[in-house]
Amino acid sequence: MSDSASKPLNKPQPLSEIQGEAEQWFITADGTKLFFHISNPPDAKGPPFVLCDGLGCDGYVWKYLRRNFGANHPMIHIHYRGHGKSDVPTDLTTITVEKTVSDFQQILGAIGLEEAIFCGHSMGVQVALEYFRHRPKSVKGLVLLCGSYEFPLHTWHGGHDPSFPTPFSNRVMKKVFPLVSGSMIHFSRFLNPIWKRMMATELSFQIGARLELNPHRVKKEDFMPYLEHLSQMDMRVFGHMARSLAEHSAADILPSIEIPTLVVAGGKDTFTPAWLSQQMHWRIRGSEYLCISDGSHTTPIEHPDMLNLRFAKFLEKHYEGGSL
Repeated sequence: MSDSASKPLNKPQPLSEIQGEAEQWFITADGTKLFFHISNPPDAKGPPFVLCDGLGCDGYVWKYLRRNFGANHPMIHIHYRGHGKSDVPTDLTTITVEKTVSDFQQILGAIGLEEAIFCGHSMGVQVALEYFRHRPKSVKGLVLLCGSYEFPLHTWHGGHDPSFPTPFSNRVMKKVFPLVSGSMIHFSRFLNPIWKRMMATELSFQIGARLELNPHRVKKEDFMPYLEHLSQMDMRVFGHMARSLAEHSAADILPSIEIPTLVVAGGKDTFTPAWLSQQMHWRIRGSEYLCISDGSHTTPIEHPDMLNLRFAKFLEKHYEGGSL
C-alpha cells in the first residue's frame, strides 16, 4: 500500500504516482475531512472506475466487481460525507447529492483523474448522473445499477407505475417520510443508541433478506457489512441525505447522454422497480440494458457471475484494454 501519510490532506497523492493501493484523505473547501481509497494495479490496461455508493453504504456492493476487474482497472472509491471513514460535516445541510458531486470533483481533480467510467448503485446512480451534468467530458461511461434517475420515493415499492394503482406501502411511505426523516435529524440523540443496537443483528438480516432481498441468493457475509456500517452511522446523516435524494432529479439530462451506458435492473427490486430502470434505458440513446429476473436491490452481490460477464462484454465492446 502506498504511503500517503506525509501528504497534505488537501494535496493527496496523484493517481499516476500510486502503484497498488492507497488510503487517502482530503479536506474539502468547507473543511470536511473525506476518506477515499485508490487501487491502481501496475499492469492495468483498462479505464479507471469511480465507484458511487448507495445511501448508508461504504462499499459492500462492489466486492465482486473489485475481485473480477480490480487487476485490470484502477478504482477510486470515495466515502460520502458522514459515511464510512469520512467525517460528518459541521453544517449538516451540506449532506446533499449536489454537494457530494462537488466533493467528487475536488478529489478527482486533486488526484489528476481526467476521465473514468462511473459505476453507481442505488443512490450512486443519481450521483453518477449528477456528476455527468457538471463534468460530462470527464465521464467516459456509465454503469447504472438498481437505481433511479429521479425522486426515488415516488417509485419505491412500485409507486407511479402507470399500469397499476399506487401500492399501499408506497402511499404510506410518502406520508410518513417527512416524520421519519425529521425524527432522524432532530431526535438522533435518543434514537442513535436504538439504531446501533438494532441494525447489525441476525434479526435485521433475516427481516431484510426475506422482505426486501432475495433470501435464496444473498449471502449473510456479503450483506452484513452494510448493516454493520449502517449501525455506526449518525442518523442525522441518513435523514439529510434521504431528503436530498427524494427531491433530486436528473431526468432532464438523460437525452443528452451519448457515452457508453449499461443499465442493470433486478426483476424483484422493490426499491427501484425494473420498469423504472428500463424507462431510464429508453431515455438514454444507445444504452444497453440487463434485467436479472430474480435480482433484488442487491443484485450485484446476489448474481455476481452473471453481472460480471455482462460487464466484461460491455467493457470489451467499448474500451481498449477493458475487461477482466
